Amino acid sequence: MTEKTSPSHGAVIGNVLGEILIERCAQIEREGYSLQHDDQFVDGQLANAASCYACRAASRDWYRKEFETMPAGGWPFSYRKWKPKTRRQDLIRAAALIVAEIERLDRLQARKTEICAAKFVGNFNRAMMAKSPA
Repeated sequence: MTEKTSPSHGAVIGNVLGEILIERCAQIEREGYSLQHDDQFVDGQLANAASCYACRAASRDWYRKEFETMPAGGWPFSYRKWKPKTRRQDLIRAAALIVAEIERLDRLQARKTEICAAKFVGNFNRAMMAKSPA
């Protein structure tokens, strides 16, 4: 491709990020992995699954064949959920799983913040009630 016809770096990145978003949406909508479903995995299972796909993508061709039907060690789910494809597709799937884990961590932090804020407001209100004249 010439400079005039080649996509810009930003367009390529946007395309890849779009593919990751599409895969993430497919995990939720097609596979039924809701946010509540993801919130069950508190021991790094989503990140472990992502690493299995990424490790397969990084492997040499002869070694990749070993992981066609069975994932590398550390796969946290049922083997029938292992769905390897091409190197690129495995990386897209790995990235979407990382996004799922980050989203899960963000929701967990938001819940902790809400609980902390609620406790603060409750304590503040009790303190104010105790100071007010009867």
